[in-house]
Amino acid sequence: MAEQQKDWYVVLGVERTATTKEITKAYRTKALKYHPDKNPDPNAAKIFHDLSQAYDVLLDAAARAAFDNLLNIKVQAKERVDKYDSTRRKMKEDLENRENAFKRQQQAVKEAALKMQFEMERLKQENIKKRAEREAELLRQVDQISEAVAVSKQAAINEESKSLDTTLRIKWKKKKHTFDTDELSNLFKPYGEIDSCLSKNQGSALISFKTITGAFAVMGAFEREDKKLEGFTISWAG
Repeated sequence: MAEQQKDWYVVLGVERTATTKEITKAYRTKALKYHPDKNPDPNAAKIFHDLSQAYDVLLDAAARAAFDNLLNIKVQAKERVDKYDSTRRKMKEDLENRENAFKRQQQAVKEAALKMQFEMERLKQENIKKRAEREAELLRQVDQISEAVAVSKQAAINEESKSLDTTLRIKWKKKKHTFDTDELSNLFKPYGEIDSCLSKNQGSALISFKTITGAFAVMGAFEREDKKLEGFTISWAG
């Protein structure tokens, strides 16, 4: 395919009425800008070649006249095309408009369907998330209720334990035995966890158990005359 004819006036950037002086000035300005030795742009050489060809054509009277004639013929041909039978052109435009309208309608239907599908999927995912959040909230509430019940039960147990006397008074003959608080604690802790052991003077002490069970265990062993408790007199501090 032959290369399309360039408009040399456009290449130089001058009007068709440009003088030789104006053509020369325009050529020099652009040639300096696009000279391959000065411009590293890969297209500079091609542009410089077109500038030189345009300059040669427009400065030669015969070549410029032939080029102007070619431009005039092209203008006339364009005018004839523009005056093409209006009815046929209108029919062609109407047909194209109907085809374009149909394509736009089809595209609109496709986009609407895709949007509906997207919204349905979004709603599905949101509902899954909301259900999971609701279930998590229910589980959290159940855990809170269970924890509250456990705390309430423990508080009741603690309150009941506090209402019972868990402290024992221990006595022994200080002339025969000497016990410090650590020895007393080690001696009585097998019966239950000791909360405190207080001995103000040799011969007596107060031992407080954390639960009534430990205190009752000691009293039971004392009443059975357990050999481990031989030498002690034990009573409820209360």
